[in-house]
Amino acid sequence: MKRTSVSQCLGLLLALTPATALAAETTLVAGPSLVTGRMNHSAIVTAQGQVVLFGGHGPGFTTLATAEIWTPGAESWTSVSMRFPHDAPAVARLADGRYFIAGGSSSLGIPAYNTIEVFDPVAGTCTAGEQSLVRFRAASGSVQLAGGKVLLAGAWWVHNDAPTVGELYAPATGGCVAPGPLNLARSAPVVLPLANGDAIVVGGVPPTGGGLLATPERYSGTANTFTKESD
Repeated sequence: MKRTSVSQCLGLLLALTPATALAAETTLVAGPSLVTGRMNHSAIVTAQGQVVLFGGHGPGFTTLATAEIWTPGAESWTSVSMRFPHDAPAVARLADGRYFIAGGSSSLGIPAYNTIEVFDPVAGTCTAGEQSLVRFRAASGSVQLAGGKVLLAGAWWVHNDAPTVGELYAPATGGCVAPGPLNLARSAPVVLPLANGDAIVVGGVPPTGGGLLATPERYSGTANTFTKESD
């Protein structure tokens, strides 16, 4: 089986970016203020061109249970209620265009949530997942694999084993199972899907902070395991 290195993945991303976009000058202009000041949220751009911010925390480090939507040309953001609070949640786009949102920290940045919900960008609403993650986790990397399942890898802090164990979420059943352990405990890694159903887990930091992690690893969808990958 042909192996895809991290450098090849990053090279592909650059190759898909038009040179004119890389060379164009960027001008920043003032936009509308958010309904609620927030940080540590997750952000997406929908197929309809809307910008959506999920969760995060606001003043006083209070975890938020709201999302905000901005439509190009609009003069304000629209606040949307989420089913659960999420600070540093895992977010992954599903094949049907909806978005998987899971986990996060409680107030003061302590990982405490294993709840799942799904955001429908067409309806602009969130629906609670039928089940929850096996472990509470925050600052996980996540992506939907070619086979349809969502892979989560890594997490912040060490009051459970989430930084060293991934999870697989099946949208069709709503259930979660644990694949084999990661080789390195990670927080905030990037997870990139491969066409054969595997994935590359790249970077991040140790679960309590520290130096950046340089060794990537590969998730095998067939073996349901993680192995170290050369740079």
